[in-house]
Amino acid sequence: MVPMPNQRRTRIGANKQNYRLWYNYLQIALEKYPKLIDRKYYSKWHISLIKQGMRFDTWYKEHKHLFIENKKISILIPSTLTYNDALKKVKQLLKGKTDQQSDFNITSKRFRYLEIDDYLKCYKKRQQGKKLYDIGTLLEEEYLKKSEQYQKSKKMLQRKLLKKKVEEMKNNYDNIINIVQRKIRKCEKIIENTARGQFPGEY
Repeated sequence: MVPMPNQRRTRIGANKQNYRLWYNYLQIALEKYPKLIDRKYYSKWHISLIKQGMRFDTWYKEHKHLFIENKKISILIPSTLTYNDALKKVKQLLKGKTDQQSDFNITSKRFRYLEIDDYLKCYKKRQQGKKLYDIGTLLEEEYLKKSEQYQKSKKMLQRKLLKKKVEEMKNNYDNIINIVQRKIRKCEKIIENTARGQFPGEY
């Protein structure tokens, strides 16, 4: 038997971290907009578990089948077949296995994970009672402390909340407040979109 190469199907921009962020937004939507939740759309998510505070990793183990991602298919065919016969056999075996569609897709042509995650961080800190100016400087300083870690990692991207360095912006009080306010407003819009079954949707 001759092994055929793995057929790999990847959904661009769809990975576990993106789903984690979607999950986090939905948790907030369940608290803030319970009447807006599209329960029919989210029926397979078992949102009662999410509302109870189940950790994403625990939830994902039982629900990752809802998202189609990096599907591998291994096929073995007899070495006695001609190339054309082997090709026909492969097509026959793959029929119906590579055209699956997920009901849960990120609704954005250009999904910006880092930005949407920043919006959520600003929103959460505001809910904790932090002042807008403090939110901006605290997050920027947090990212600055991790800059060495970002540089060493091939997976992590350098993060930045403000347009300039904290030192340059500390005297520009209004500018920092405006940046953080804008991010919080966008987060609130995404939370509302998420409740309706669109993540992130238009914001």
